[in-house]
Amino acid sequence: SIMDPGSADLLRRVHDVQKAQAGPQEDLRAPSMAEPQGVQLEYMRRYKEQMEAKRMKTVHCAGLAEDDDEEGLRHLCKQFGDVEAIRMDKDGDGKAFALIEFKEYVSARTATSRLGFKVDGKTLVFTESKTLVNAHNYVEQSVHFQSPVFDQQTTQVVFN
Repeated sequence: SIMDPGSADLLRRVHDVQKAQAGPQEDLRAPSMAEPQGVQLEYMRRYKEQMEAKRMKTVHCAGLAEDDDEEGLRHLCKQFGDVEAIRMDKDGDGKAFALIEFKEYVSARTATSRLGFKVDGKTLVFTESKTLVNAHNYVEQSVHFQSPVFDQQTTQVVFN
């Protein structure tokens, strides 16, 4: 990972201020530069696991007509299980497709278990999706800050 060259000095100054304020009875340890990396690696591992689990509940539906709408597709997919989200779009060739995210993994596997479904004279093919219905939204929702590095006291150290 990339680390700001000034951050080591900044961490030392913050530690010195905290140590001075804590007094002799409290045992403070210096912040380790390796700790954020370990936490970051664990966070990324969990993030990837959750994203993969979400992707496994998502299916790709090909064979849609131009006039198919989300409501009709949702009604059809309700036969497999509860639907979390749907995104309808067109591929590079202008063919309509949809990404459907089910609430349960089993529902998605049920939809992909057959080669195709005849609906209103057209064949709809459900396959495992390679992406999420809304990957950008998922990334934005997964950012969490547990505790601030800077509080009122340490902010003074940074700006002085």
